[in-house]
Amino acid sequence: MSIATQITALQADKTAIANAITTKGGTVGAGDGFDDFATDIGTIPTGTDTSDATISTSSQLFSGVTAYGANGKVNGSLSNGPLMQLYPFDYGSWDASNYYFTGKRNLQQDEPFASTDGKAIIVFPKALMGDAAPSDVRAGKIFTSANGIQSVGTAIMGPTYFEFTVTDSGGWSAFSVSSSEDPADVLAAYNNGELCVARVSYNSEIYFAPLVKIDVNDEVFFDLNTYFGGQINSYNGGWESTF
Repeated sequence: MSIATQITALQADKTAIANAITTKGGTVGAGDGFDDFATDIGTIPTGTDTSDATISTSSQLFSGVTAYGANGKVNGSLSNGPLMQLYPFDYGSWDASNYYFTGKRNLQQDEPFASTDGKAIIVFPKALMGDAAPSDVRAGKIFTSANGIQSVGTAIMGPTYFEFTVTDSGGWSAFSVSSSEDPADVLAAYNNGELCVARVSYNSEIYFAPLVKIDVNDEVFFDLNTYFGGQINSYNGGWESTF
């Protein structure tokens, strides 16, 4: 083989090696020769290609978890404790008529559902929340609906009625009283802030008697002095009259 042929073969080998290095992402200088190829091979990237990774912020990963994104290493910051945390509602730009957002800031459709302090943001359909407004809920009671989180009711509710029947009696009192109402229910309604009223039926007439007191034994007393000169009160889980 002539010297010219050998030189041509070496030049072809040099070109092939340089192309192989650059195809793998390495860098070959314009004047690099065989002696430079070892250094050029060292410029070939190694490991997994993360250029198309979508992880970009620490709030997308749990604390203690590490990942690699397009911009390099990402250390997680999401709390390992309770992830769901309610905040005052804040409608974002993503179909706010149909979704209810609980977050510290507005959400975009492609945002990760995590707040800046590492707590997950809850997003759920408003249709599942109900539509109660403060005017629908008893004053002072706290509720949550599509109209707000931990809203306070403002409604002044009407009385809660308890049914009684009074009949003439031949016993020690002039009248006797009967009812299927449970005194415990009256007590519960009273403790719930309701206005409790006895609706009393007597000889086809209806009389109304307000709750006047509950004693230290949780006995309930309805005032009927105006009509019958006495009262209805609970006794041993039932009812008795003092008129």
